[in-house]
Amino acid sequence: MALLTSYLLTDLLILVATVLTSVYLYFQHRFRYWSKKNVAHTQPSFPLGDLKGMGTEHSIGPLFQNIYDKYKNHKVVGVWMMATPTLVVNDVNLVKNVLVKDFNHFHDRGFDVDEELEPLAGHLFTMNGQKWRNLRIKLAPTFTSGRMKMMFPTMITVGEELVRVLNESVGDPDGVEVREMMGRYTTDVIASCAFGIEVSSLKNPDSEFRKMSKALNTRTVIEILGMWLTFIFPQAIRILRLHMIPKQVTKFFMAVVKDTMEYREKNDVKRNDFFQLLIQLKNKGFVEDADADADIGMDDRNTYDFTMEQAAAQAFVFLVAGFETSSSTMQFALYEVALKPELQAKLQKEVDAVVKKYNGQLTYEGIQEMTLLDQTVAETLRKYPIAPVLLRECTKDYTIPETNIVIEKGTRVIIPTLGIQRDPDIYPEPERFDPDRFSPEEKEKRDRYAYLPFGEGPRICIGNRFGLTQTKVGLALIFKNFNLVVCKKTPIPFSLDPKIDTLTPKETIYLKVEKRT
Repeated sequence: MALLTSYLLTDLLILVATVLTSVYLYFQHRFRYWSKKNVAHTQPSFPLGDLKGMGTEHSIGPLFQNIYDKYKNHKVVGVWMMATPTLVVNDVNLVKNVLVKDFNHFHDRGFDVDEELEPLAGHLFTMNGQKWRNLRIKLAPTFTSGRMKMMFPTMITVGEELVRVLNESVGDPDGVEVREMMGRYTTDVIASCAFGIEVSSLKNPDSEFRKMSKALNTRTVIEILGMWLTFIFPQAIRILRLHMIPKQVTKFFMAVVKDTMEYREKNDVKRNDFFQLLIQLKNKGFVEDADADADIGMDDRNTYDFTMEQAAAQAFVFLVAGFETSSSTMQFALYEVALKPELQAKLQKEVDAVVKKYNGQLTYEGIQEMTLLDQTVAETLRKYPIAPVLLRECTKDYTIPETNIVIEKGTRVIIPTLGIQRDPDIYPEPERFDPDRFSPEEKEKRDRYAYLPFGEGPRICIGNRFGLTQTKVGLALIFKNFNLVVCKKTPIPFSLDPKIDTLTPKETIYLKVEKRT
């Protein structure tokens, strides 16, 4: 018996060694991909390729910023995400081709979502091909300037609640936890606009809606690698039945959408919010009275049915793309402004003047007139871009202009937004926070595609107008009422959390709140 066990153990060890050797040899074969194409490339390591250290030493943005800095004199550089050859596009002219000019070669992001397994993942960000185009056309009318005006009063109402809550912290020497406070503000705005409910997380930070929202941004290193695995090997979701969204989060938000939709339809409740537009899409297939600036034609309205599950997915991505990104942008803006009292004074002067012009009210038109505020938000998004990298998949073979390099169909493509926006050759002293970089004169000097916080082209973030508006409303109300100053708990400087894909401080940022006199 002992001899048999010994033989079995030996056979098992031989099998394991054979499998590991085969995997290693496969990786080594894949690691020769870019050299065979005569493309400048990194020196990958087994088994993570160029992802070594992601989630432990750095997040995805700084990782590809480092690659950009090292190889920026090359139009493209070949890298490996595990064994998958991936192309990093460094040249802004080629960036324009990928995002706009030759979009028909790069119209997908490379995700393969199983909507039956994970209905909330079937949203605009992850969809591909004609299905994406159809949904984009349907949703375009919901994010026009007219729709923003419609939702603006909700932002003001929540913003005024933010002011009341901040008033309670005036004089506290320890200050307020900025990210948490801004996150509660954006959660309340989006819960009202996208889900049609009042959650009041500013008053009640322990609300179930807020807890579930925060759960989306709390991931282990394994979960981070798992999410990127779905980009590297998109078929892995279906084969391994992986979940990108925690099951309890899916169950919660599906129930919220279903219950709210049924209540509104049963009681004929109508509100000026995004959720009402989703109901229109579900019941009629299009949004009524679309604004003139919406990119939609009558022939495109009824391309396919819009289900309750799809409505839930769009409301969900509104939350994912809106609450954390906008709150982070507000946090970084307030931090940078608190370090520059003279800039804060100028912003307060601008806000005061515009509010006075509109009879003491903060209006949609007034927000558009706050030039310095706009430049401050733009500089925040330059230094701390919402999407530190942009993802694309080559959907048919593409020859890079003026080269003989062919990007093969199926190749993953990455645009290193953070690297480009912190390139000292484009933005001198990139670590310096300077809103004047976005004066009309300075913007004219730069290539448009050297600034990509929302992407560009047909797949530009559809909700960027909403995100910018809610961010500016919150900041304007804060500057109107308070001085934000550094305190003993303010980290100067701070480091970035490697476990979060978006740029997020590892340290908690506190700022002291003082009432303006």
